[in-house]
Amino acid sequence: MKNKVEGVIPEAIVRAARQEPTLRGRVFLCSKRREPLIYEGQIVGFVTPHETTMGWRHGPIFVLPGFRRKGLVQAYYAAHPERLCVAFIPDGNTGSRRMHAAAGFKDWKRGPGGMYMRREPVGTALQVSHMGELHGE
Repeated sequence: MKNKVEGVIPEAIVRAARQEPTLRGRVFLCSKRREPLIYEGQIVGFVTPHETTMGWRHGPIFVLPGFRRKGLVQAYYAAHPERLCVAFIPDGNTGSRRMHAAAGFKDWKRGPGGMYMRREPVGTALQVSHMGELHGE
């Protein structure tokens, strides 16, 4: 499945996500919020970023099975260090829990049927030097 990177998630990937047991009922054919996950120039999955009162949520997240555990989602999170990120991980979804922990998420609070994990913004705090200049950490 070779796709040129155009930013449009191929329908076949969306349909595969809709069949994933942990995503059933959460992935719709049309969404303007999806961003592609790319491996060697090929779209192999997506994230769905949206800002909430708790922080940035990125789900549903989907990666085609043959491209999992390659660090694609961690790389996406690393590209957005300024975001306070929150993820809800259902009980039993050990792959998602492991992936979010690798991306710097920590257990935050218990929710119905799972755990909310949270990643604080990284390196975005500004400090004022003794000369009054702003510096990013």
